[in-house]
Amino acid sequence: MKIQKIDIKDVGGIKRAIINFDASMNIICGPNGIGKTTILDSVAHSFINTNSYVLKRHAQSTDGQINTVLNDCDNIRESHISLKQFNPKDYSYISGLRESGRKVIYLNISRMFKYVSLSNISKDEERQDHSIYTLLTDGISVADMKNWFAKRCLFFNTPEALSENNKVNLELAKKCFSLLNAEYKFSRVDAKKFDVFVSTPNGEIWYEYLSSGFKSCLSILFGIIKEIELRMPDEECLAQHFDGIVLIDELEMHLHPEWQSKIVSVLRDTFPATQFIVTTHSPHIIQNAEPNQIIALGTDSNGYTYVRELPSNEFGYTGWTLDEVLKDVMGMEDTRSQKLQSMLAAFDQAIDEENKIEAERIYKELDRALHPANVLRKMLSIDLSSVIEEGSK
Repeated sequence: MKIQKIDIKDVGGIKRAIINFDASMNIICGPNGIGKTTILDSVAHSFINTNSYVLKRHAQSTDGQINTVLNDCDNIRESHISLKQFNPKDYSYISGLRESGRKVIYLNISRMFKYVSLSNISKDEERQDHSIYTLLTDGISVADMKNWFAKRCLFFNTPEALSENNKVNLELAKKCFSLLNAEYKFSRVDAKKFDVFVSTPNGEIWYEYLSSGFKSCLSILFGIIKEIELRMPDEECLAQHFDGIVLIDELEMHLHPEWQSKIVSVLRDTFPATQFIVTTHSPHIIQNAEPNQIIALGTDSNGYTYVRELPSNEFGYTGWTLDEVLKDVMGMEDTRSQKLQSMLAAFDQAIDEENKIEAERIYKELDRALHPANVLRKMLSIDLSSVIEEGSK
């Protein structure tokens, strides 16, 4: 099951946006406020059948529209949603492709592991239709991830406690530790306190002691595996074969740039049959993505959101610097700080006015401020020399 296209009109801050999706990975980027999260919410709402306070019509319209085209095993289906409410206290009744909602997983920006002491192991939650709709409007929670993982580890060898597919999914979850860092691996679960331990180069630690980035990655991977199991218990679906849709807001949340650069490949390798639609502000994620995976949003003179045409080749953006990605893909006008921009402008003015004393003063400040290997330093030195030589004539 894959979403092919969404047409959003007068929803939230979006006047109009028509987006075609890749069947595998879709990375949405663009300036703050352009509507990246609104697009994810619109996709999620296309699969619910309940009241929602999340999406509202545009302030200058009387009716918001979300039209979605879904390809479900070559069966083309469409969803049409109308939003007439604008007041935050008013809800809209939304009837989408609800029978497919179980195969859409939404992870919002809240995905942190805090230490939770488990006095016992509770049974799995049941995913009824109404709870699925809530998870599509609000996003899934990672609060009980420890209970889910610890329970399966402890009951792995108990006859009939876990199905064979449950065991395969658990082994996949265990491998996630090493996927993120080859020097880390799952160690054990304390049978008395139900605490999860991880083997690291510095010894065995509680998994809550892992870095925020490590835990954020785990919460994504575990969250997907867990939801697949809970939503489709009768189908005995292997997580690695899940062919549904996963939505992730701000994929880079809590991640060090090194992990940002590989999180997309980790997701693709772990869930190769899944369609991902994610948002990001990270040039590291874009730099390591395939060119067909990037959805770079812009706004035209009429305020309409559009997908920008980007230069690309068979290497994607792997040969681009982060500055080039920020400017030409993500639409950032200048990657330099406001302070540096003002210093450079003042230096240029001093050069134009042939003010040798002021130019030398600002150059010394720039010389201290710039990175030691910055090529700009040589260019500034040449400009300064021209003023000094002119003044000595």
